[in-house]
Amino acid sequence: MFRNLKGKTDEAITLLSNKEAIEVIIMQPYEDYVGKFDDPYDKLKEITPTIDAFKELVTEEDELNFTKAFRDLMRIIGIMDIF
Repeated sequence: MFRNLKGKTDEAITLLSNKEAIEVIIMQPYEDYVGKFDDPYDKLKEITPTIDAFKELVTEEDELNFTKAFRDLMRIIGIMDIF
């Protein structure tokens, strides 16, 4: 009874909302987010390979890059926690 509703659901969201909202309202399968985990994790490990490496960030740009990488990783983790 409730199978194959994705098309109609997307159509309703588009009609009543913003076309871009489909990706926000309807979550992707867990595996999709697992696949997106590695890139921000690797980027963060590149900036701070160890916990103590955070103390060695010298410039504001270094700190900004760390903050962005950490934020991106936490967003993916936050989404994965929902599952």
